[in-house]
Amino acid sequence: MKHYRQGDVLIVKIDSIPANAKSVKSKVVAEGDGHHEHVVTDDVEVLEVDGTLYLAVNEAGQLEHVTKGTRSKAEHNAVPLEKGYYKVVLQQEYDPYEDLIRQVRD
Repeated sequence: MKHYRQGDVLIVKIDSIPANAKSVKSKVVAEGDGHHEHVVTDDVEVLEVDGTLYLAVNEAGQLEHVTKGTRSKAEHNAVPLEKGYYKVVLQQEYDPYEDLIRQVRD
């Protein structure tokens, strides 16, 4: 199974995207901590089913960690994505003091 990681975001190659997936306008796949976010660029369509994001890379694309609202690169190098379908998995952490599970944000 091919996969890519950028900070708290894991992109896993899959055979197909669920048929009931709906297109999402935003290319943001994860909000970062503070002023950063993870976005996909180029020929990549973002789809969603029940809160899970999927990517359809039509020719080529990449995952970038940028400053919110800009194309300014952040702390991670861009991750090139080859043509295909992917599932976006966001890292989570458990806080025993608050007794809750939350998304990790880098």
